[in-house]
Amino acid sequence: MPEKKFQELEIEVKQLIKISQQLKDVNEDLFQKNSSLLEENKNLSKSLGVAKNGISKIINKYKTD
Repeated sequence: MPEKKFQELEIEVKQLIKISQQLKDVNEDLFQKNSSLLEENKNLSKSLGVAKNGISKIINKYKTD
């Protein structure tokens, strides 16, 4: 293989490694954000459940009065 061709391939491989690392970093960041959003969603669902329960109790109380 000619030296020039080898150098070109070496440059491409280095670029691919760099891009691969960037994608890995982005993927890890998105995973962390997804985990945070999942936890926040669970908390909001719990709060919504409590609010619905409270509203139902209030409505039922006024219906029986």
